[in-house]
Parts: sequence; C-alpha cells; structure tokens
Amino acid sequence: MTAGDLVFANVVDERVWASDGERGTPGVYLLNAPGRALPFRAYRAWKIGTGMVSEEIHFYGPSGRLVHRWGPEVRHMRGSMDLTVEVDLIEDVQFDETGMFLASFVIDGEIVGELEVPVYVQAGAAKLPKEVEEGFRKSDVIWVGVEAAGIRRTVPAWFAYRNGKVYVLSKRDPGPEEQSIPGVPQASELLLVTRLLVLVVRHGVHLRVSSGTD
Repeated sequence: MTAGDLVFANVVDERVWASDGERGTPGVYLLNAPGRALPFRAYRAWKIGTGMVSEEIHFYGPSGRLVHRWGPEVRHMRGSMDLTVEVDLIEDVQFDETGMFLASFVIDGEIVGELEVPVYVQAGAAKLPKEVEEGFRKSDVIWVGVEAAGIRRTVPAWFAYRNGKVYVLSKRDPGPEEQSIPGVPQASELLLVTRLLVLVVRHGVHLRVSSGTD
C-alpha cells in the first residue's frame, strides 16, 4: 500500500519561480561545475492520509549517484480528500554533476513520485552595470570580507577585474606572507567595497549596490 499520491511536483529556479510560480520550467542552475546551485524552489502537492509524515527529496545525477538529499523534514498532511501543498526554498546545495537529474520524492522512506530536472551551468555576465565597472576602474585596491550581525570584517586586497568577474588571492591559513580574506572560501556571501561602491555578492552573482566612500 502506497503512502499516498503526489498530484504535482516541480523544481524551479528561484528567478523563474518569481515570474511563473509552480508552473515554471523545471531547472537548477550552477555558475560553475562542480559548484553551488543558485537558490531554487521545490513544490509538492500531496494527497496523503491525515497525520505526520517524514518527507525527503533525493537528487540523482546522470551517473545514477545520489548527489544531494534534502530532508528528512516532518510534515503534517491534511488527508487524502484534501490537497497538502509544500513549497521549500533550497539553498547552499553543492552539485558535482550537470545534465538531467532525477528528483525522487520520498514519504516515510517510500518513493512516491519522481521528476526529471535539468541541472545547467549558467554563463556569467560579460559585464557588470556601468557604475560597478567604474567603481573597480577607479580603485587600486578593494576591501573584501564578510558582514554579520551588523559587524563588518573586511581587509584591503589586491584584485584583478576581467569580464564581469573579480579575482582575488586569499591564503588558506592566515599569515604575513600573503593576503588572507575573512570568509573565503566558506562564506556564501561576501562584501566588496570600492572607492565608489559597496557591493554584496552571493555565489558569484552581484546582488546589491549602495553608495560607498573614499
């Protein structure tokens, strides 16, 4: 006897979700492979008997290997006569394969439904906005680091800018020989300060710009 029915499911990039919702084209995007996935939504519409269940989503790569497991999460189902809709924003996921994945939707250890989800590498922008380009052009060094709980930890860093990307070197273990940047490489979000701008970047994507100071 099956745990219930998966009426509809989708795995949608967060940007696609913002415009098309649960009916958006399935897909997950990486900026590099292997690399961290850009945020995406997992939508499920269940018909399952009333009660608490354990829910998981397994992502199998083209090789057939389990690449990522989301969950288990305990969820309350409204009953087989009603539709229980669950939507989760999934972030900070690493994928080391690209191509057509199989997403398996699991309830109490049983696979109830499956969906093919393509995982792509997204090409980065060749150029950043004009004001950002100008900020880098007029800066000899930039301040790079992290900001958490209102506390900014940044250090001056030599950098190179090319084709919309900022390149910096950071010594893995802090020391006087080479520059070491707080939060690199583990931070999911970095703060960049130029002579003209303050930028927040996440997963290599420019998110926010505000006025900076000399």
